[in-house]
Amino acid sequence: LRAALASASEEVDRLSRLAEDLLVLARADQGRLPIKREPVELSELLERVSGRFAQRARDAGRTISIEAEPGARANVDVIRVEQALGNLIDNGLCHGAGEVRLTASRRDGLVRIDVSDGGPGFADGFDAEAFEEVLALLRREPDWLAGVAFGPQVRMDLPALRAAVPARYPI
Repeated sequence: LRAALASASEEVDRLSRLAEDLLVLARADQGRLPIKREPVELSELLERVSGRFAQRARDAGRTISIEAEPGARANVDVIRVEQALGNLIDNGLCHGAGEVRLTASRRDGLVRIDVSDGGPGFADGFDAEAFEEVLALLRREPDWLAGVAFGPQVRMDLPALRAAVPARYPI
């Protein structure tokens, strides 16, 4: 009975997250996604989000680690950032391997948050399709998207990337 209840609870949580994700996407596409920026300490933000996945990680024999610069703060929409980080952690636990690592740092007035794991990454052929979706979003230049960082996972030469991404986003 406990296992059935736990499974049902996980499924309800998953469906709830899916419904919220779809609502956010619909609002974003319509330009009606409300953004409420507030100051937040990055270590607290990462702790809060990772805490939601801690039991799931333990049950899977995995860990979630956090590394944030002491005192690093940012003005962000906490709900949207937590949602994005939650999606990435969930992905790492579902499809990755080993430890899921959350790191946060500030440099030159910008905040960088990374979520990584020891998994193999995208299957061959998937990254081009997924990256095209990201580029389509960037070309719309939504107000709620203040910045994007591209790392070594992008398999495109720099001139082609610079030509594809609006100048508003630093590369």
